[in-house]
Amino acid sequence: MSRFSCVIQEGSTAAASTDLLEQRLQAHHADHFDGEASTVAFMAVPTGYMFTEGKQSSSSVIACAIAHTTTRPEREAYMRGICDLWSEVTGCTDHEIVVSVSEAVWEPGMPFYHAHVRPGLLDLAGRSAFSNDVVEVHCGVTGAPPSFVHVMITEDSGSLPEGQNGRISSTIRAGRTDEQKAEMRERLSALLAQRARVDATTISATSRDIEASFTMEGGALLPEPGSAEEAAWKAAS
Repeated sequence: MSRFSCVIQEGSTAAASTDLLEQRLQAHHADHFDGEASTVAFMAVPTGYMFTEGKQSSSSVIACAIAHTTTRPEREAYMRGICDLWSEVTGCTDHEIVVSVSEAVWEPGMPFYHAHVRPGLLDLAGRSAFSNDVVEVHCGVTGAPPSFVHVMITEDSGSLPEGQNGRISSTIRAGRTDEQKAEMRERLSALLAQRARVDATTISATSRDIEASFTMEGGALLPEPGSAEEAAWKAAS
């Protein structure tokens, strides 16, 4: 069975409309995939724990793990429909919606950085500062527009092993070099340690590549790195 995982902002219209959004998402999925059933889960992020372009975010991230393969045209139509229904229900714009599709596993769209830290290490100022660090590093290394960089911070001691104070998990567009990815992981680990005032050896970082055509943001599929479409996308962003 396919499943939706939706990250929404606490207190938002989306948070007040989860029943309707669940119904619309399931109906949309069934229309596109021959009546196939799907499940929907929501995670509401407290104010001050998710950032876009280094500012407190109003975005929703809708990720669907589909239990079979899809073509690019199928994904584009499917994700466009999700943007439309989400806007109809919540009143938000395309630029406040990130939709991603993956085949069998959950992916949150990209670039998306999720930092797990032990409780009490980062106050609002620290979380905001680290989100700006992520924008500076990601955009400086890749040249991507800052408005597409999303950061979520979770206070979490349960999943962190003993001796570890933080973990950064990121999903980025496929096509970055190994050197670029290593540089971003190393710099962000050091910056999170600096913001949290802990030893850098207690912070880990991983990254995962996703093909650009599996994510829609601003109402359009993300372009492949280095393509002519990317140059036009950057100019318009």
